[in-house]
Amino acid sequence: MRCNYCGAEVKEGMKYCPGCGKEIQQGKGSSDHGSGTIFQPGEEQKREQETPITPRSPQKPPKNKKTKKKRKKAPIILTLVLVVILAAGGAALTFYVKSPARKIVSRISKGDYSDIEQLYKNDVKDHVIQEMLLDKLAEKVVYTGPIDAYFDYKLGTLEYRSVRFDTEVLDIPNFQGNAAVNYTDAETPWTRIIEHKWFEFGKDADGNDLPKTVISREYSSEWKLGDEPYYPVNDAKNGALYEKYKELAKKEEKVIFGGRLGEYKYYDMDAVIASALELVKKEL
Repeated sequence: MRCNYCGAEVKEGMKYCPGCGKEIQQGKGSSDHGSGTIFQPGEEQKREQETPITPRSPQKPPKNKKTKKKRKKAPIILTLVLVVILAAGGAALTFYVKSPARKIVSRISKGDYSDIEQLYKNDVKDHVIQEMLLDKLAEKVVYTGPIDAYFDYKLGTLEYRSVRFDTEVLDIPNFQGNAAVNYTDAETPWTRIIEHKWFEFGKDADGNDLPKTVISREYSSEWKLGDEPYYPVNDAKNGALYEKYKELAKKEEKVIFGGRLGEYKYYDMDAVIASALELVKKEL
């Protein structure tokens, strides 16, 4: 007999297989032996022929479920991004087609300038369209705003001084008898007081005296981006930055930069009028 487990020859009466050491339990011509039996010589070949051998395929490493999920998510995310982009583009196109700006551009391209000025004031906020309108409305534009703001602060921000006003109504016909009085001493916190009625000679539209008066105290204040600028800061750092903006301004053939902010220069009223007259002579 042979051991069905290891195939070693087993003599009758043996309790253990000499090949594998498994216990042998005697039976009817065969004995259970672990997972097999002991059988008579000649039966081994027969059993091998009858029992099909199923080859075992090598085990594949377990798949990473997270990686699979990520791969599934990637096309979904890409699809969503494309949908959002297309939707945004469609909305922008719809807005442009229906916007007042498109109507204005269409009119200008056809040489129709009727009501352009009114449309410019009421409907257009886009600065590109505004510049296009200004180019069509005039051969040259006089710009008196901050020169650095015109160029979107691309070289840096110039510094300015600003002012604030405290205004009050007084139950008296006259406070100081003049439109503006300046205060130059160090103790007074305001720089001037403006009494507005004296710009109109203290009379109403019918020429009657006004029983009350309105005054505004003007205070000098520090400036930050977003505040209204009034005066340039005359120092070396800001002067050097202005010179760079001035070079950019020279390339703007259709724009004239002027005034305290456009030329980054302090002007008294007489000086700015003289500068304007000189500019007119040059342009004409």
